[in-house]
Amino acid sequence: MINQMNNKLKFPKYLTTLTGLFCFFFILPTILLKKTILIPYLGLLPISIFFTGIYFVLLDIITEVYGYFEARKALYSALLVYTLFVFIMEFVVNINQYLSNTSNINNNAYLLIFSNTYVTWISVVLCALIFDIFNIRLMSKLKFLLKSKYFIVRSLISSSSAIIMFSIVTNFFAFYKQILSSGFIFYLELNTVSILVKITTLTIFSIPSWLIINFLKKSEHIDIIQDINLFLFNKKENI
Repeated sequence: MINQMNNKLKFPKYLTTLTGLFCFFFILPTILLKKTILIPYLGLLPISIFFTGIYFVLLDIITEVYGYFEARKALYSALLVYTLFVFIMEFVVNINQYLSNTSNINNNAYLLIFSNTYVTWISVVLCALIFDIFNIRLMSKLKFLLKSKYFIVRSLISSSSAIIMFSIVTNFFAFYKQILSSGFIFYLELNTVSILVKITTLTIFSIPSWLIINFLKKSEHIDIIQDINLFLFNKKENI
């Protein structure tokens, strides 16, 4: 039975697609970071906060279906892609200063969107390695303790905790200029709205996520309890 399960785990049908989507939504907030939208009663907000919660949803799905270790691989893949993207854009944006002035056509648009993205990159990478790992570890432990039941509750508990810590740190680095000019109240309001929007996104997608998870488990014929057991107790299995 264990051999059959492991053979199926070697070639999961949808894991690559989910990892690709996760990488995309991991990068998307950086692209949209400086795009703002005016929302009644809330004011001018970065539109990126409306998409950040989606990658927490995708990470929960990967963790629930494929286990802690596959979720960690997906996170590392996203960090690698994100790092390559940031430094390629930094190179593209800043290369013009070493070339003739004729190469500066439309460069201001790139400078506006992608300049100094490495500052945000530092905070995102650190937060992902700390808080996202915390999220999937907590999700995995709760799954084991609750015997795979109550996914929505487990997802909201683990991801909401990570979202709060993630937002407090990354918002400071991403918007430090506005925070220095506008003061602590702006930072507090930004964090409040950002956290509420992300948790709302997580809540809205919780039922669709549960349906997707049920489909994936049936399609892949897996439910990773053994993976969690190995993760929690560091047991070596003899196959």
